[in-house]
Amino acid sequence: MKGLFCSECKARNNEEFRQVLKKRARNLWILCGIGICTAAAGFVAGYFWVDILPHQIGLVAGIGTGLVVGSIVALLRINGYLRDEEKIKKERLRETDERELEISSKALKATAKLLLIALYIVMIVSSMFYEPYVVICSLLIVIFFIGYLAFRRYYENVL
Repeated sequence: MKGLFCSECKARNNEEFRQVLKKRARNLWILCGIGICTAAAGFVAGYFWVDILPHQIGLVAGIGTGLVVGSIVALLRINGYLRDEEKIKKERLRETDERELEISSKALKATAKLLLIALYIVMIVSSMFYEPYVVICSLLIVIFFIGYLAFRRYYENVL
């Protein structure tokens, strides 16, 4: 998931990569906090919201718990890199490898296509059974394309 949620690494030496890892660790602490808040919201909603079902509480609490556990695992991995100079070098070389960047780019494009196809299929099938899903799916497709155009223009100007 590194290529999806982290910006492209352009570190030229281990010290620059160490700073990249520290920035990632800060972002992971924020993600951990969001996970804690999400899990707490699920548990609090279970006590104070009368109309919420137990599986809905479990879903929200589970998403929050997953964020917490995932961010802690990633933090432990980053701390392992920060303690060993050889691991930092190996990881930096792996992340800055042109082949690795190309793989991430192609995987992201293929995933975007798959997501759009899945949304389209859900939209078509749900049009026969439950109308609100059509609106939600079409809204998500529109958000995707507007986001793509906006980010495309942004990166044309920045890069």
